[in-house]
Amino acid sequence: MLDVIPKVALDSSEGQQLLTESLIKQTVLIRLFNKQQKQGFCGLASAAHVMSSQVLAHKYPDPSIHDQCDITDVRYTEDNIFEHEETRSVIGSAQYVQQKNEGTSLKEIGDLLKMHGFVVVMKSGDESDVDEFRQLAIEALSSTASGVILNFHHYSKVNWGHFSPLGAYHQKTDRFLIMDTRHDHPYVWVKVSDLYPLINTLDPFTNQSRGYLISKSNL
Repeated sequence: MLDVIPKVALDSSEGQQLLTESLIKQTVLIRLFNKQQKQGFCGLASAAHVMSSQVLAHKYPDPSIHDQCDITDVRYTEDNIFEHEETRSVIGSAQYVQQKNEGTSLKEIGDLLKMHGFVVVMKSGDESDVDEFRQLAIEALSSTASGVILNFHHYSKVNWGHFSPLGAYHQKTDRFLIMDTRHDHPYVWVKVSDLYPLINTLDPFTNQSRGYLISKSNL
């Protein structure tokens, strides 16, 4: 499980070609994305980016202008996420997250999204499978009103769990683009067959399977 899986960095020539060829991508999310700033905030950063991209996509409903629209008016960020009562009611304080040194759980991120008014479909890795994951993720990425957040065993040689959203799907190679929130890891294209086993892993803090979330806007 700790062996490095094959990946294609988005900032490589091959990675850029895959993005150009992809017909299923969330341009707003990719444009506004920033790396997480605080240890343990990968789930919160992922949620903030997905929620903000859906709000902006609602503001600019024409996907043809998403590569040029104004993305400076970002509603949710890692810095302001705890300014919202909806976040504090589910997660507590920023200090609490940093001090407990285990980040957030899949259920906590799902509950956070719900409290902010988003419809959430949550699937644990052991109750879903690779084909259902592919289908649901493609459907979500095909709409500007939805998004996908993964909770997975990270593909580096370090034994830890992680959250990151998906940004695109390349049909010919069956790869998803992972917008890795970690500051020391690039955004990467990963084959679904390599990715799903990392989702279907045990979270030792909750003693439950990791999984994925489909977030849908109610705007």
